[in-house]
Amino acid sequence: MRKTLLRFLSVSCTAGCALVLAACGGGGGSGSSEPPQPANVRPIADAGPPQTAEEGQTVTLAGTATDSDGTIELVTWRQLDGVTVNLSQSGNTASFVVPDIDVDSTATFQLMVTDDRGASDSDSVTVDFEARVSVSGSVFPATGIDSDGDVNDIGTPLARNNDFESAQTLGNPVLLGGYANEPGTGDDSGQLEELGDTEDFYLIDAVEGQTVSLFIESERPFINDLDLELYDPAFSLDIPIDASFSTTAFEQLTIPADGEYYIAVVAFRGASNYILSIGQAAAAPTGWRADALVLSDSFNAGQAVVRFDDDEVSAKGGLQSLASKTGMVPLGGAAGRSRLIDTTSFLDGDDGGGGRYKDMARRLREGKFTTRAERSSAGEERNRSGDKAGSRHWSQLARLDTLLAIKALRARDDVIHASPNYLHEPSITPNDEFIGLQWHYPAISLPAAWDLTQGDRNPSVIVAVIDTGVLLGHPDFAGKLVPGFDFISNPGNARDGDGIDSNPDDPGDLGNGGSSSFHGTHVAGTVGALTNNATGVAGSGWETLIMPLRALGQFGGSTFDIDQAIRFAAGLPNDSGTVPAQRADVINLSLGGAGFSQASQNLINEVRAAGVVVVAAAGNSSTSAPSFPAAYDGVISVSAVDINNNRTGYSNFGSTIDLAAPGGNTGADVNGDGFGDGVLSTIGDDSGGSIRFGYGFLQGTSMAAPHVAGVIALMRAVDPNLTPAAIDSLIAAGSLSDDLGTPGRDNSFGHGLINAFDAVVAAVESSGGELPDPTPVLIATPPALNFGVSLVTQPITVSNGGTGDLAVGAPTVVPDVAWLSVDSTGADASGVGPYQINVERDGLDPGTFQAEVEFTSNGGDFAVPVIMQVADGDTPAGNAGNHFILLIDDATGDVVGQSEPGLVIDGVTYAFNDISPGTYIIIGGTDNDSDGFICDAAEACGAFPVLDPLALQTVTIEGNRDDLDFISTFNGELATPSSAAGGGAVSVANAVRSAMGGRGIPVQRGANVFQREAESAAQAD
Repeated sequence: MRKTLLRFLSVSCTAGCALVLAACGGGGGSGSSEPPQPANVRPIADAGPPQTAEEGQTVTLAGTATDSDGTIELVTWRQLDGVTVNLSQSGNTASFVVPDIDVDSTATFQLMVTDDRGASDSDSVTVDFEARVSVSGSVFPATGIDSDGDVNDIGTPLARNNDFESAQTLGNPVLLGGYANEPGTGDDSGQLEELGDTEDFYLIDAVEGQTVSLFIESERPFINDLDLELYDPAFSLDIPIDASFSTTAFEQLTIPADGEYYIAVVAFRGASNYILSIGQAAAAPTGWRADALVLSDSFNAGQAVVRFDDDEVSAKGGLQSLASKTGMVPLGGAAGRSRLIDTTSFLDGDDGGGGRYKDMARRLREGKFTTRAERSSAGEERNRSGDKAGSRHWSQLARLDTLLAIKALRARDDVIHASPNYLHEPSITPNDEFIGLQWHYPAISLPAAWDLTQGDRNPSVIVAVIDTGVLLGHPDFAGKLVPGFDFISNPGNARDGDGIDSNPDDPGDLGNGGSSSFHGTHVAGTVGALTNNATGVAGSGWETLIMPLRALGQFGGSTFDIDQAIRFAAGLPNDSGTVPAQRADVINLSLGGAGFSQASQNLINEVRAAGVVVVAAAGNSSTSAPSFPAAYDGVISVSAVDINNNRTGYSNFGSTIDLAAPGGNTGADVNGDGFGDGVLSTIGDDSGGSIRFGYGFLQGTSMAAPHVAGVIALMRAVDPNLTPAAIDSLIAAGSLSDDLGTPGRDNSFGHGLINAFDAVVAAVESSGGELPDPTPVLIATPPALNFGVSLVTQPITVSNGGTGDLAVGAPTVVPDVAWLSVDSTGADASGVGPYQINVERDGLDPGTFQAEVEFTSNGGDFAVPVIMQVADGDTPAGNAGNHFILLIDDATGDVVGQSEPGLVIDGVTYAFNDISPGTYIIIGGTDNDSDGFICDAAEACGAFPVLDPLALQTVTIEGNRDDLDFISTFNGELATPSSAAGGGAVSVANAVRSAMGGRGIPVQRGANVFQREAESAAQAD
């Protein structure tokens, strides 16, 4: 009998297949009749193993067939199901190209074989199709931001702005991200390490009273030290009219009069990113004043008050010996106390404090005087001749040399401290130095509520903040914290070396360097930062106590851990085996996610029965899908509004929303204070290894919820017997809020924007207490307006922040300028309600214009500052700098795509092509210092859909998309000079690193490297 074996060999998807026939034996005798043929044996078909292929890839189908008693006569391939393909058969193999598909799918193909006696067999094989999609979007700069023209990033075209002639023109107000360095400092992979960028000059049209603030990124400002100078072209370009030479991470100057000015950021030492903010008058850290050397302060030129280290001085031969070497002459004082020193010749001495101080003095005198003696002689001659301008110039140089000498003295090891010999002390800074930037408190009538109560501690009112923990050592929490607990059960998530413990201090939520979010610290500051203490920020409740509870770690928090923290806060049994001495009155949960837990709902019911009010953030996904715990029954769910009382683009909405509160928008500067309109509160920064305490702007429903929790704490201070059910009834009746949106309850604002004054009044009434005589209070929201270069109309709302009837007169414009007008048609007969503020630029020369809209009433007067700019051809559009856009696999945290669209000016498009459907994080930012990481301190950063302060938002990509737009901005944090290493300015985007699980956000140099790698891999296939 003859037997044939036919094999179909499986090969790679780019190779062909060969039909191989192997025949063997078979004989038979001649001349004899054939014996009867046995029954035919059916052939056997094997279609081969399953395959996987991507969109656009060629697939070859091959298999094997055997016929034990004959030959294979016919081989046929056909498709049974799935996405239709163009199947072609060549010989005994078949192939096709995977078509364009939107989602992953599967197709089935059948191999049928027939032998020489008509018997057949079949087998099937599946091919999984992996879709490949393209996504794109645009990155837009936030309103009113700009970028330094020469930074260290090699991808940024150099537009040098190193002198007056090349000064970069800025809008006003503006928030600018920049970089400066001495030659030979900074990251050596950048374009400025060798060249240096010692001075960045900017030209701006400004108005009297505006502030120019410089926030230095460096955690070691005495090593990487930038200074700030202000020049008035009408006076001189050889000498600044004002300068700030501190050795902290902050500098600030005030515009003395309307006009055009040059601003210089000077790299005095080292290299650093920086943020330059120019806008409405802004407070500075009070502690900065202890170190500040400001040229416009009133002090005696040529004199310094110095406290020497007597042991060091003695080792150097005594003060007289030191004076002979350095040129400083003692004028008064004695050993063991401060001395008055003549600094006139100090910088000329052989041991005068270092070359850079002399170099700066020489640079500022360049073109006028080459030696101090020549300057002195020329000054005296000008005095005698009555040359007032020349005399002023000479006087300013003398004052400048005095400050540079003092800065040099401070750097010496034989000096304990040195300061100018002030003629009088600087003006007193009001309590809570940054309260002027906390626009979100007047927006909910907190100042009026504070007139009724600041939160009585008899009995104490406690708000439990269940979050990442709290920085217990932050100076704005002194005396405000009660014992809490750490409920993170997984040591790998906790970052403090163990599981649950009694220490709720926040070690940071970052694993491998970079920065942490310190989210709980920001939330706790809004609830109850120490208030009226001349430091930092105010809290919602002056006397409200905070119970810090850790439940969120490096990788978020589990439902179980959060529930244990809730149980502890409410005084219920929990895994710690302890309960607090006094349970919390309010629990704040600025956290959330998808997924309903019946156990958690039961716990909320139990907590409410214990008398505890629970407040939670609605979520930042801009969706009506429920987010838990906010969506549980019995939880007060809080959505977020911006400075104009509009629901923010990121805020969740829907049927579970109860109230709205300020969550902020860091991508806008409506009030023109030079900062994005985020919520300002306490924060920390560990980007340099050690933790620094400071203050920063964040946005999110996480920031809105603690406003409500803080207000309810004020209510509980007035009426400790208010139950959760009673508060629910007051919310439903509209007694605690101002209605927004559709009249009555709606899905954006719930029952409206929380009103602290109304809430406290409701608590007084429920307690049977006596209200003060009705007193109307006039408030306006927002309290200031910034029209920038393009806006022509903006709304404000005038309302009554007190009780009684408010009667508002017709608004007036001061001074009476033609370019500013007010439309009051939206206000009611008493003048309360919405107004429209309008500007008209036609006929105006380029420049910055400022005026006020004044409202008068029986509840006081209120002036709304308005600032507006008329642009010319030299005024640039908003610029967020050279961006890298990264596509990050949410499951692995790996960067799988990088797009480099270039400078983000007005908006720039990015794209990721040929990617697999899935869940991703999309984030973009600058790398101004060229250290290989985006979103560092003082660098621009943004994410789709928004940069969430706690966790990066994800996007599920199932098909091609072109709508993945987002905003990028620079965000400065305010730091106290008393904090570790002198404080500093860092980016709000530090939260990004913690959301990345502790890794930094690395970029690869060279255009679209990931895209090129993907293309190379495809070609190799």
